[in-house]
Amino acid sequence: MRPSLKWALAGSVCLTVGVWLLGPNAPTAQVVEATPVRGAPGPLNPGAAPTAMAPLPAHWPALAVSAAQRDVFAAVQPPATPAPKVVAQAAVVNQTSAQVPPPPPPAPAVSYRFLGRMRTPEGQVLTLLQRDDKPVTLSVGLVLDDGYVVQAIEPLAVRLFYPPTATVVELPTPASAETGSGW
Repeated sequence: MRPSLKWALAGSVCLTVGVWLLGPNAPTAQVVEATPVRGAPGPLNPGAAPTAMAPLPAHWPALAVSAAQRDVFAAVQPPATPAPKVVAQAAVVNQTSAQVPPPPPPAPAVSYRFLGRMRTPEGQVLTLLQRDDKPVTLSVGLVLDDGYVVQAIEPLAVRLFYPPTATVVELPTPASAETGSGW
């Protein structure tokens, strides 16, 4: 054991024994009322003479507390919503007009993105689109998974056609994707 730890241990033992021996018979501290120096300003009454404070009462009077209006720990129930009112509408029937069919659903969003172009050893230029990490080699007339048909492959765009709504969508291709002198 290091000497510094031995001294610390011996000091704590001596203090413990001293407190144990003097414990109940130890002299008590006396309460002395301090009086401020005359002329020194105090925190509440600057320049005033000290005054005696009134003693505290033996017990405090009971407070008048009313009963609680509700239980603060209970869950609050929202008010019930009224039932919707049914209003009878007069049916307007136009004998000359026929029922109009609902409009066709809109074309789905195009989930393909342009992946690139490459030239085969035979000189054919392939255009590639990608959907969910799956490359698709395009050719005119190819029907894609979501119903789009490849209508045209141009140098700056790939044109897709959605037959149910006759919608045409163009996917732009970057200018740097052009390969060969024909593009």
